[in-house]
Amino acid sequence: MRIVQVVVLVIATTAFADDLPPGVSAKDAALVDRLVASIERVLDGMHAVRGSCDKVAAAMTRTMATDNKLLEELVPKMEAPNSKPLQQYAQGKYKPKLKPMREKSEAATLGCRTNKAVADAWTQNKLMIETFGKLPPEPEKAAPKPPGYEAKTKVLDAALAEYKAVADKLWVEDVKECAAAAKLLKRFAAAKRRVSTLIDGLDKATQQAVLADDEKMKNDSGSYINFMATRNRCQKSKPFMKAVKAAGLSVPKS
Repeated sequence: MRIVQVVVLVIATTAFADDLPPGVSAKDAALVDRLVASIERVLDGMHAVRGSCDKVAAAMTRTMATDNKLLEELVPKMEAPNSKPLQQYAQGKYKPKLKPMREKSEAATLGCRTNKAVADAWTQNKLMIETFGKLPPEPEKAAPKPPGYEAKTKVLDAALAEYKAVADKLWVEDVKECAAAAKLLKRFAAAKRRVSTLIDGLDKATQQAVLADDEKMKNDSGSYINFMATRNRCQKSKPFMKAVKAAGLSVPKS
């Protein structure tokens, strides 16, 4: 059994009672508990100094020799033919801790994952590399907004807000509401065209930034999704579908 499998067994799946199951000695259970406590201690130290890469690395190397020795001591016990009760004890007791510990490790290393000292310490401290695997890549940074972006998109923001407001009113839960929704379609279509015209009128750099702006695009695409959902619910309503055509909006292909 590889070391990584041992550590995962210590903090992974399935439930078991907190008390010792038959076949698990108090000494072996204490060894498992010490290993998990060591992982938590290292993570706490890293998290406390997050953002300072040298200190994050130091938090991993400070007790690395004893941490690695502890893991090496546990490995043969978890690989033994009669190790299943110990594995079950570890699995049941520490399942809830794995996800929070992984999240803490990611928060603690954020911004330092390409730092050589941190990367080296991560691979050298077996508690880290064998429990959580390789360091994840740093999240991609959003491209910087072009100069004057906020000013250039101020009118667009207002148009998107209007577009969303109409789309929210257009939403129907019941076909009985289709007649009222039909009266909003002309206003919805006008709001949609205005948003498109404003985006088309922006310079190329600002256009690209708008298309990469999740908040703006969520209002744009979400509004049209509302319309399509309502159109699907109301497609048997002749007044509604007539209003869709009159507004110049798309209709389902027959």
